[in-house]
Amino acid sequence: GLPKLKKWKNRYWLIYHTYPEDGYEEGAGRFGLAWTEDESLLTWNRLPKPILTPEEGAEWERGGLYKECLLEHEGKFYLFYNAKNIPDGGRPWIEQTGLAVSSNLTDWERHAGNPVLQVSPDRWDSRFVSDPCVLRDGDRWV
Repeated sequence: GLPKLKKWKNRYWLIYHTYPEDGYEEGAGRFGLAWTEDESLLTWNRLPKPILTPEEGAEWERGGLYKECLLEHEGKFYLFYNAKNIPDGGRPWIEQTGLAVSSNLTDWERHAGNPVLQVSPDRWDSRFVSDPCVLRDGDRWV
């Protein structure tokens, strides 16, 4: 089904990506977390530090984190995201999809099998397997 806006611990939460320089995707992206109790969704509070950074990740994600997809299932939070292996200016770079898991939205553990969706050498998807969107469809994930 379609994603639904819902509260957790009496707040609405969102994960966002941000960049250290001006412009679209300028610099290595990081993920921040914000929350609101405002039912109009106009006033947000941000945590002071990012929840995931490329520097804390593996080689495949050191160039930056981009396009996150957050979902909750049975009390756990799953954050699918894409990352690139080379910082801005490095070409050609590769983008792959990773997964991090949390029980409280502030402390995240990257999946040991990352990247969970990898590029295929010498095929049509040899550079980008990115921009994840994961949904629950009945009893399966798509």
